[in-house]
Parts: sequence; structure tokens; C-alpha cells
Amino acid sequence: MSILLSHTQNEYASNITPFVHDFLAVSNFAVPFFFACSGFLFFSKVFQLQPDERFSYYKMYSIRLGKTYLAWTIIYFSFNVITWTLYGVTETELINYFHRFIVITSYPTIWFLPALWIGISIIFLLYSKGVNSRNILIISCCLYFICSMGENYNLLLQQFSIANTLIISYKTVFIAFRNGFLMGAPFVCIGYLLAVKNNISSKTSFILTLVFSVLFVFESYIIRRFHFSDYSHCGLFLFPATYFLLAFLIKFELRNRSIYIWLRNLSILTFLSQRLILTAIPGVLPQFGVYLTEMEPYSTILFVFAIVMSISIIIIKLSEKYKILKVLW
Repeated sequence: MSILLSHTQNEYASNITPFVHDFLAVSNFAVPFFFACSGFLFFSKVFQLQPDERFSYYKMYSIRLGKTYLAWTIIYFSFNVITWTLYGVTETELINYFHRFIVITSYPTIWFLPALWIGISIIFLLYSKGVNSRNILIISCCLYFICSMGENYNLLLQQFSIANTLIISYKTVFIAFRNGFLMGAPFVCIGYLLAVKNNISSKTSFILTLVFSVLFVFESYIIRRFHFSDYSHCGLFLFPATYFLLAFLIKFELRNRSIYIWLRNLSILTFLSQRLILTAIPGVLPQFGVYLTEMEPYSTILFVFAIVMSISIIIIKLSEKYKILKVLW
């Protein structure tokens, strides 16, 4: 939900109060935390299985992610086709679209699904091949360091000719450093490590969560203040902050309640469906995008939030009767 609010204010309500704008930056924790939680749940299940059952579970998990990604790809691609039919499309735009489709995602925001699958696959492969936890962590830290340098410090590094050439060459092919290899795998690794062992006390993990979260906020300020990059969503301190946050939260033992599953489904659907309102419909009906922009900023945020939440709740409700809708999450 924090990502929905953040995307809305960035794209349609940029003149919002600076304090609220900065507060919504908490969404930077959302995707990394999602990767880490997914890694923890995946490997917690894997460790309970017999060795000969683990690949079957990985295969089933991959198919489920793939079906959800395919379903939303079809939905959003349909809007693209309508937009291209109504307003035309150039050859360059088509090439750029399919390039991004192949290396990142079929549509903005839903990139986290293929990124999660790639991250899970990398860590699962390393684990299956007998690579020990220490080396998996080292590999993951190296990948995330590259991600952080490419995303958060790229303007700084571009002052050096060799680094600038490498960054340009990489982005020409892969477009962004924020993907399943360089971001998904490192944060999935956090979940894997905590599924293996979590011997950190709640008090220690809570304190370290605060320490590294503050350091991440400070790092983000430095990045923006000295123009190291246009983005601050892959800071170096985000990695340990996410680790200790998850380590703290999994210490709590909660009774199994149906509301938790419902909230999980709502969260995923909110994430996946938000682009209907933010991008897809405005692409087909530009006047709708103008309407969102011309509204009072807080009204825009509340309006978009209400619509996306309503869509998500309706899908959940309808899926009780039409089981096929469950593929959407």
C-alpha cells in the first residue's frame, strides 16, 4: 500500500507537502522486505521437505509465480494494444517495449514477480549445489553492491571513464540494475539465511533495525544532497536494515488467522492492480490522467487509493465464486 501511495504522489501529486513526500519514501523498504519474506517462507518450506521433494516444490512455486505474471501481462498488454490502436505507435517504441519486456518486465511495477523468481532460483540453485551459507551471503552482498553502485551512485561513478563505460554498456542491454539478479537474489538470501538460523535476540534485532534504518535514511539524504544519483531506493544500508527487521519480526509467534491470508492477498493485488489506474487507463483515456493531475493532491491520493483497494477487494470476493481469479495473486 505504501508503494501505491508513493507512486501516486510521484506521478500525479508531486506538489504534495514535502514532509508527506519524504514520509512516503518508506516504500523503499517494501519490495526488499517482500523479497526477504518470500525467501524466508520458501526456504522454511524447503527445509521441511526430503531432498528428492525439494525440486518439485521449487517447480510448483515457479509455475504459480509464472501464472500470476502471465495473467497480469495479458491484462496490461491488452491496454497497450488498445492505446497503440487509438493513438498509434512508432517502430522505436515497439522495439523499446519488447526490449524492456525481455530484460525487466512486461509492465511497470509488476517487475517484482520475475525478479522474485530469478532471486529464488539463484539462491535455490546455490543451495542445491551445496554452496554453504557463508559463500551464498558473500555472493549476494557482491550482487547487491553492484546494484547499489549502479542505481544509487551512478552519477558519481560516471566521473570515471571506465566505470562510466561499464554502466552505459550494462544499461544498454539490461536497462536497470534493480532486477532479479542484482536485487532479488540478495534480499531472497536474507530470507534464506534467517530460515537456516535466527539466533539474534528480539532486543538486538530491534535496535539494529533502528540503527541501520536511520543510516539508510541518512545515506538517502547524502545521495540526493550531493547528486550521486536520481534515486536512493537501493542504498547499501537498506540491506542490513531489511535483515534485522525480518529477524525481529519472525521472533513473534502469531496464531494462524484467516485475516492474515486475506491481508496478504489484498497486499499482492494492490501491488499488481495499481497500474490499471496509474498507467493503463490514463493511456487509453488521457483525460482521466489529466483529471487526476488537476485534483487537489491529497484528494488524488485518496481517490486512487480507494479505487485500487476496491478493485482488489472485489477480485478477492469474486474469486470465492470464480476460482480462476485466484491466478491474479
